[in-house]
Amino acid sequence: MKLIKQSVLLIGLLTLPIPLYSQSTADNPANMIMKKVIEKMRVNEEIKRKHLNFKKHFVDTKLDDSGKPKKIIADQIIEVKPPKGDEMLIREDGETKNQKQDSSGEFEKIMEALSLLFDYETTRPTADCPNCPLISKNGKAYLVISFRTNGRVRANGDDVKEIMNRSAGKIHVDIENLYVQRFESNLTKTYDRGWGIFQLKQADSVLEQSEIDTPEGKVIVVTSSTIKYRYSFFGEKLGIRSWTYEDYHYVP
Repeated sequence: MKLIKQSVLLIGLLTLPIPLYSQSTADNPANMIMKKVIEKMRVNEEIKRKHLNFKKHFVDTKLDDSGKPKKIIADQIIEVKPPKGDEMLIREDGETKNQKQDSSGEFEKIMEALSLLFDYETTRPTADCPNCPLISKNGKAYLVISFRTNGRVRANGDDVKEIMNRSAGKIHVDIENLYVQRFESNLTKTYDRGWGIFQLKQADSVLEQSEIDTPEGKVIVVTSSTIKYRYSFFGEKLGIRSWTYEDYHYVP
């Protein structure tokens, strides 16, 4: 479903909210860090669009009531080409394709969400994360930032914004290079459409990124993204969508 796919890319390409304890928004360290992260994202995205060719492998799997895989609904490979980041469906369910995909406006919506829809807070220590807000993975240090929507921006019926306005979660920011290494998000309340005929009840997202070396310097790229969803539309449906990003190479 287009709605679920958009929610992943949005909800999945990165970040978000809540003011730190008693501090004001202006002097909240999490807000200041995220401002820098967002600025870097804009520059990074331009380099990706102009110079990176890569493939996205998308799989949509239907799950049974116990959460076990039941049936693959869709299996696609999409190639992303510079200099404009155009997307082409090159394989679907084992068959060769050559079909342009519409991805216009996705990054811009992400930027609007990160800049306007969310408040940020450094994550407090919990049983699951006793060392928060600082953690280490694979020899690198990360700052864990929690987020939630602030309710200050109206979605006006836009599906992506409506979903983001119902989201909360955590992000891991690479302290050395200031980028979002991991993003986790879930719905805080149901999203209804059509007088409640359609209800999105679950959208648990995880997105991970890494850096690659290019002639332009290090570029941040997505490595994987998943969303586990549950919605009702004349019957309840449960599934998981996954994107694997591969074959990154630089094009002068």
